[in-house]
Amino acid sequence: MKTTIEILGKGGDGTQTLANIIGEAAVLEKKNCSFYPVYDAMVRWGVSNSRIIISNDEILNPIVEIIDIIIDLNNDNTTLKIGDDIKKNKKLLGIFLIGAVVTKILKKESLITAIKNNISEEHCTQNIEAFKAGIVAEMDKK
Repeated sequence: MKTTIEILGKGGDGTQTLANIIGEAAVLEKKNCSFYPVYDAMVRWGVSNSRIIISNDEILNPIVEIIDIIIDLNNDNTTLKIGDDIKKNKKLLGIFLIGAVVTKILKKESLITAIKNNISEEHCTQNIEAFKAGIVAEMDKK
């Protein structure tokens, strides 16, 4: 099974952190993973995205041509019930969307471990709560 993900944002740090979390969780599950950042010419506040491939098989070409999942930090994401505290904070929104979307392909436990490894201790609890809220929002949507 091969899944491709694109994370869209502005500025760059958030999209790269989310890609690191997803990639690390995939590696924790003994899956193959490739990701690369794409930056606009204007680094700060320009368009930024990350493209990720997660596969059970060897990844021979790291170029993402067809995207299976898009995590868009610039969109209003109106199909999910998102609390105002999360909507106002793009960093929490990204973690929330990982909970809502990526838990379909990676285990909750490995994603939580990757969040703990990539988010400062000071913000870790808040991010894990946003991640779990994303899982609940996706289940409520069904």
